[in-house]
Amino acid sequence: MWVKLSPTELNNIYAGEAFDDSLLTPLSRILGMAKEQLLKVRDGSEESSNT
Repeated sequence: MWVKLSPTELNNIYAGEAFDDSLLTPLSRILGMAKEQLLKVRDGSEESSNT
């Protein structure tokens, strides 16, 4: 079963609002990224690239 994102959910994500982990699977499909990569983007990477 595929979980779909509503236009409202997408707009909320675009606006920078927090989203539930259950939306990671459809977002990973839409963006073509692994869920782990999306988590790093959402939660921030532990490594600092500005060193």
